[in-house]
Amino acid sequence: MLHLDAEGAEGLVFKPPAEGLRVKYVTPEINVDDIVVDGPLLTELPAEFFVGRLVRLAISLEELGLADRIERVERRVGRALVSGFLETVRAVLRDGKATRTYRVRLRSERAADALVAHLDRASLKIQAREVERRREGEWIHLVVEKTFLRSTSVLRNLLAGHHVLD
Repeated sequence: MLHLDAEGAEGLVFKPPAEGLRVKYVTPEINVDDIVVDGPLLTELPAEFFVGRLVRLAISLEELGLADRIERVERRVGRALVSGFLETVRAVLRDGKATRTYRVRLRSERAADALVAHLDRASLKIQAREVERRREGEWIHLVVEKTFLRSTSVLRNLLAGHHVLD
């Protein structure tokens, strides 16, 4: 597992030849990466998303004897949760919404149209809009902005001084 972690791999999945229980072993770094990437969306994702990754991370650090990584992992995870979410708070203060921008490369205009339509219909809690589209050679470069409606609403209310039930 350590060599997979060093290579940046996600881990291993064991699947039976037919139906049955699948077992997934993930590397410590993929848990940290998930938290880093999704820290800005703390109010968007269920708490179990973060708790599950923290549990797996702690167990893998212990089982794999990675005591030398603990301080670095603590800094990365803490920074991801605090600074990552602070970015979202600042975005709502500045722009009035919680967003994330995605850049994709596709081979056809039709595929780009289909992707934008799909992303906008995929969830009632997310709005997607095309920000930019340009052709470079055989590729269509597409920039899509997703607005996370739950995070936007929660943060607007909190920043306006509404109460929080704890």
